[in-house]
Amino acid sequence: MKYLPILLIVLLSLPGCKEEDSPVESAGNLLGNITGIITDSETGNVIPQVLVTTQNSTSSVITDIDGVFFIENVSPGNYTLVAEKAEYVVSQVSVRVDSGLTTTADIVLTKEKDPESGILEGQVINASDDSGIETAVVTITSEDESNSINLTKISDTNGNYQFLDIPPGNYAVSASKFDYVTKTININIIADSTSFAAIQLVPKYGIIEGTVTDKATNLPIEGALISTTPATNTVTTDSEGKYKIDYAPTATGVSVNYTISAVKDGYTDASVQVNVNPGRTTTANIQM
Repeated sequence: MKYLPILLIVLLSLPGCKEEDSPVESAGNLLGNITGIITDSETGNVIPQVLVTTQNSTSSVITDIDGVFFIENVSPGNYTLVAEKAEYVVSQVSVRVDSGLTTTADIVLTKEKDPESGILEGQVINASDDSGIETAVVTITSEDESNSINLTKISDTNGNYQFLDIPPGNYAVSASKFDYVTKTININIIADSTSFAAIQLVPKYGIIEGTVTDKATNLPIEGALISTTPATNTVTTDSEGKYKIDYAPTATGVSVNYTISAVKDGYTDASVQVNVNPGRTTTANIQM
């Protein structure tokens, strides 16, 4: 018992274990999180009910109605995220989780290809300059009673479009856009292959522009009234004598002859004739 006072002194002199020094909480502070959104590669729409699993671990979650997943309390390190859903190809992405941080890892899923179906892709093209036409409406339809198809896509910034999982057969593909003449072509879709269809659209309008000048001085004439035959818009020349008519209707695929007339007080009326081509800019300078 002679050692009891000494033992009590030693115990009382030991430092206390504060709450912030708790080994459990310290370990928790080292954990990170993983979040992301799952989207469809074709439509860009979010995909709910996707199973997301971390390899090198056993964490699994399901995306919510907005396609969002959140995996919390993940130990720091490198992981592979695996996203799975019926009718989609399994997708994997690599992520690194750091202490106390949330890592974002968005995943894009592609629908599985039906080996009994084909793919149609192509481009909508401006017939006047061979440039791609953005936001054209492309529709594929079938009159086959056993294979009723009526699908629509919008061309991208380069005029490209794509239809997936189209049953084999003959189809009508049409492209349309305001200011262009609608065009329809026929295409045959073959199983397990990709068909290509370029569709050229002819513009409905041409552009007429020019400068009105004084015949004696070659100086620009401001305020001259410009009209056309056949009739289009009536415009007035600016301070530099310039004018522009944006919408001069043209026949499908051919040029149209226009008479451009200029009227101004103090000047004799003047006119010139020009051929206006679809989608092209025609210059018609006039001297008065």
